[in-house]
Amino acid sequence: MTSLATFPASIGNYAPDFEIPGVDKEVYHLAKYLRTHALVGVVFLSNCCPIVRSYLPRLKEIQAKFSPSAVLTVVGINSNDSYQAPEESFEKMQAFAQEMQLNFPYLWDSTQDVALGFQVQVTPEMFVVDRQGLILYGGSIEGLGDDLIAAMLGGEDFSPQSSEAMGSPIAWR
Repeated sequence: MTSLATFPASIGNYAPDFEIPGVDKEVYHLAKYLRTHALVGVVFLSNCCPIVRSYLPRLKEIQAKFSPSAVLTVVGINSNDSYQAPEESFEKMQAFAQEMQLNFPYLWDSTQDVALGFQVQVTPEMFVVDRQGLILYGGSIEGLGDDLIAAMLGGEDFSPQSSEAMGSPIAWR
């Protein structure tokens, strides 16, 4: 099912910190990324959403282009309830990451606390967080072009700060 998300209400606010496991069984912490990268792209994903699959090449491109220079790194998060949607289980996430050859961490928000903190509505939905922990951008991956990334890095005023994300609704508990 496809749904339209509302514009994120959290632009300009501090991003909720998280410490959650990845499919590689390592634990990932947002604060650690904020110490090593100028920007962190937090993107909420699903194993099954066709729109997520269509944007994976762009996410992998962003990661390959910007992460090695510590400019921007991508962190994928799955917050879908695996009881409501068994295809979103941790084991299925591991298979998805391997099948799609993700070049960025894919994390499991089993409590859905991270999604609630970011006010996520659909997958995919992306947020860009600066080194101070402020959310600079929220919405669709499509809206996040290289020129917008450059403006964020340069501290320039930029528009849009948000765009409407379209995708599959989060499977809430």
